[in-house]
Amino acid sequence: MRGNALTSIALATALTVGASRARAQSAAPPAPEATPAPAAPPPPATTPATPADEPVEAAAAAPMLDWLSDGPRDRHWGRMLAEVGLFFATMEAFYWADLELNRIDFEYEADWRNVKARFITLDAWRLDDNAFATNGWRHPAQGALNYLFARSNGFTALESYAVALAQSEVWELLGEYRESVSVNDIIVTPRAGSVAGEVLWQLGSFFLRGERHFGYQLAGNLGTAGKGLLDQLDGKPAPRRPELGPLGLPADVPHRFTTTASVGRQVIGDTARGALRVGLTTELVLIPNFARPGRARRLYAAPAYGGLTVEATRAGDALADLTVFARTGITSWHRKRLTRDRGYNLLYSLGSAYGYAIHATPGRDTASTRDQLAIGHIGGGTVALTVRRGRLDLEVEAEAYGDFALVRSYAIDAHRALYPDEPVRSTILRDNYHHALGATGRLAVRAHYRRLYLGATYHHDFLRSIQGLDRLQEDLTVDPSLRDHRGEGRAWLTYEHPLRPGLALAGEVSLEVRYRSGTIRTTTRSDTETRQFATLGLVF
Repeated sequence: MRGNALTSIALATALTVGASRARAQSAAPPAPEATPAPAAPPPPATTPATPADEPVEAAAAAPMLDWLSDGPRDRHWGRMLAEVGLFFATMEAFYWADLELNRIDFEYEADWRNVKARFITLDAWRLDDNAFATNGWRHPAQGALNYLFARSNGFTALESYAVALAQSEVWELLGEYRESVSVNDIIVTPRAGSVAGEVLWQLGSFFLRGERHFGYQLAGNLGTAGKGLLDQLDGKPAPRRPELGPLGLPADVPHRFTTTASVGRQVIGDTARGALRVGLTTELVLIPNFARPGRARRLYAAPAYGGLTVEATRAGDALADLTVFARTGITSWHRKRLTRDRGYNLLYSLGSAYGYAIHATPGRDTASTRDQLAIGHIGGGTVALTVRRGRLDLEVEAEAYGDFALVRSYAIDAHRALYPDEPVRSTILRDNYHHALGATGRLAVRAHYRRLYLGATYHHDFLRSIQGLDRLQEDLTVDPSLRDHRGEGRAWLTYEHPLRPGLALAGEVSLEVRYRSGTIRTTTRSDTETRQFATLGLVF
C-alpha cells in the first residue's frame, strides 16, 4: 500500500449522472439505500473525545452504516435497470461507431460456432490485448459507474457488485459477440470498479450528511452518482443530521483527509534528480465511536471503512510517478477496550483493493518502456491492532491479498533485444504488458505521541504471468513465464500543528526505497532507487 506521509494510517472517479437522471426520474418512486483493504487508525484529528474515561458500549446502530447499508431500504429496480441499460446502449453505440478500429479484434460470426465457443467449450474465453490504459483504468471506471447506479438506487454493496459483474458478463458475451470473451474484463472491471465505487460512495454519503452548503453537497452528489438529488426528487427525507465537527463535517464518523506538497530528490544508481510531489489521501471509518474510549465487540457484514490515495511526482522535467490506490473492507470484526490512557483497539477485516501505478526512470521514461502496473487485490485480509499507553498509541497492521494484475515486465525490453525473433504475447506486441496472478503482502508500524507521528511501512508484490490464455495463443511457439517483483519501503516523521479546531498544518521528513525486478527465462533486470522528501500538508 502507498500510505500518504501525513496519515496516521492509510485505509482500504466516477462521473455524476445526477443532473441528467433528475430530469428523467421526476416521476419515479422513492428510494433509500455500503466491497484491492482495511485499517484501524489511531484517533483521527477530527474525532472529538468522550468527556469521561468510563468505558461506553458501542452503539447498537451506527447512523452512517444504517444509511449506507444496514437500514430498511427501498430498491428502485426499474430505475437501476434503466440507468445500467442506457449506459450499456451508449457504450454499444460508441463501439459500433468505431467499427474500423474494433474490427481488428473480430474472430467470430453470429453462428453456432460462436455460441459453442462462448457457452459450451469456452474456447472463446481469452485474455484480451486492449491497451494498458483501457484495461487498467477505463474499464474499472465503467465498473464503478455500474456499481454506483445500483448503490444510488438502494442496493447493498454485494448486490451492487453483482450488478457490475452481470453487466460485464453481458457485455463480453453479447455486446462484443464477434470478439473473444475477455476473462480479465469479467474479473477486473467489476471487482476494481466496486472497490473504487464503494470508496466514492462512502465519501459522497459522508459529505451529504455534512452541512448543507454547495461544496459539500456537490462532492456528495458526485461521489454517489446523484443520490442526494434523487432522494429530493423521490420526496425521501434527508438523512438525520449527526453532530457536526468544526468544519461542518459529521463528527460521528472518524475521518482524516490530507493534502500534501513535497520537495525532494530521487536517486537511481549514480543518477540523482530533484523531485516534486503532490498528494491527496482520504480515510473513513464508519464504525461509530471507533477511536473513542469505550468497549466494543461487533461483527460488521457491510463495508465499514474506505480509503483513497492519489500521488503524482515530477522529477526532472517529466512525470516520474503516478499512484492511485483505493481500498475498502467487505466484512469486519471490531473489538476494543479503550480508556483515555490505556487499552487496545483491534480490527480484523476481509477486503479488496485496487492500485494503478506508472513509474518512469532515466532510460525507462517513454510510453512503451516506463514501468506500469494495475493490480486488482481481488480478496484478502487485514489485522490492525492499536495499543495505548498514556499518550502513546502504537499501531501494527498486516495485510495480504491475492492479485490479478496487468504488468509491464521489467525484463521484457532486454529479453526482446536478446531474442528478437522469438514470438511474444499479443498484449506485448500491442502495448508491451501482460496479465499475471500473484500475491501482495503489507506491514506497517506507526507510533503517535502528542503531535508527533513516526512510522514505517513495507509492501511487496510478487506477480507471475498467466499461461495458455493469450488471445493469439495458437501462434506462440514458445510461451515463457514472466515473473516480476516490486517492493516499496517508507519511513517518516511528522509533526502536526493545530491551526484551528478541525484543521492542522503538518510538516514531515521521509525516506523511501523502491525495488523492482523482472525475469524471463535467463534474462533478469532489476533496479533500486531511493527518495527523500520534505513535506507540508493540511490535515482535516
